Amino acid sequence: MTEATHQMTSNPLPPAPRKPNSVGTCQGVEIAILDNRGKEVQQGQEGEICVRGENVTKGYLNNEKANRESFTSDGWFRTGDQGKMDEEGYLFITGRIKELINRGGETIAPVQVDGVILSHKDVAEAVCFAVQDDMYGQEIQAAVVLKPNTDVSEKQLQDYIGTKLSKFKVPKKVPPSPLFSRGCLMLPVFRGSVSSCRVAANGEDLLYKRDSEDRDREGAESQSFRGVC
Repeated sequence: MTEATHQMTSNPLPPAPRKPNSVGTCQGVEIAILDNRGKEVQQGQEGEICVRGENVTKGYLNNEKANRESFTSDGWFRTGDQGKMDEEGYLFITGRIKELINRGGETIAPVQVDGVILSHKDVAEAVCFAVQDDMYGQEIQAAVVLKPNTDVSEKQLQDYIGTKLSKFKVPKKVPPSPLFSRGCLMLPVFRGSVSSCRVAANGEDLLYKRDSEDRDREGAESQSFRGVC
């Protein structure tokens, strides 16, 4: 990331092991997994990935608000990523803090549910997202695209997810989704007026933001998105 100019972790070269889904071990910086109070969590627990070191920025110029929000009192920079670290120091990214869904006090990482749905043999693409709920504050829903010549019901998908995850993580609805011509899920169909959406396509987690200038230019019914890497 820019604030750490640029590399923070790397998978080691052989004969050192590489672990599936890990971004490797820290390189040139300290890495800690902190809770929302800035305290380090126990090894293996999830929290916010924070970094500290000589190559990490000391702050944002003329932006005290961002500095207060981005740094802990003892100098850790909050990356905004959720993750965990194993006993050998390998880091695993499990989601984005801002994308976490709070369902009645239970925290759900959408990327985890995405992965489970994508593991179904008949699912080509999937994405989970938060919707407002009168009882829980937020509820999780999903949209899926099935592989050609397959037929899986919403109930079957929910039952499958329920065998892999806790009941509160099972999406309340799993409707079929239309696609853009370039293969992106049309989430505005499901979420209405939204400012951003995540697209999990073929296992990759990308962020798409509504391009307001395109929307104004093309009309209120336009569903224009621009990819952000």
